[in-house]
Amino acid sequence: MAPLLHGAASMHKEAKRSMVRRLTAIGLLLALTTLGCGGADNVATEGAVTDRAITVTLSPQNNSGMSGTAMLIPRGNQTQVLISLSGERAGASEPAHIHAGQCGPSLGKIVYPLKSVEDGRSDTTVNVPLSSLTTGHYAINVHQSEQDLAISVACGNIPSP
Repeated sequence: MAPLLHGAASMHKEAKRSMVRRLTAIGLLLALTTLGCGGADNVATEGAVTDRAITVTLSPQNNSGMSGTAMLIPRGNQTQVLISLSGERAGASEPAHIHAGQCGPSLGKIVYPLKSVEDGRSDTTVNVPLSSLTTGHYAINVHQSEQDLAISVACGNIPSP
């Protein structure tokens, strides 16, 4: 009977070692995954500047009832701008641009044209790195129409770090 118990104890030790190896491997995998993803620091929050992307809130202008977001995604020396707008009239097409200045009276000239918002969406890649846009001196502005560029319907300031 003693050899049988000795065999069981030996199997128990081997099972324990195997479990420790598995847990160690899982722990290493989790640590490497977290480091590879940059941890929680890579999560973009509204209006926050990160090395990954930023989200800009587009607020209604001139009682338009239109609002939404613009996500700016770094693409090397370019930036992809994805606009999502709600409250748009069916079949409408609203020009959008990155302007110098900030929303309101200090909104300046058009610096980077964007594709018009149609069916609530616009997707444009501009030839400027995201880091150049996050200086606190730019805004994304959506206009009522090509004929009414002076009328803003939604605007959001691009934040600085």
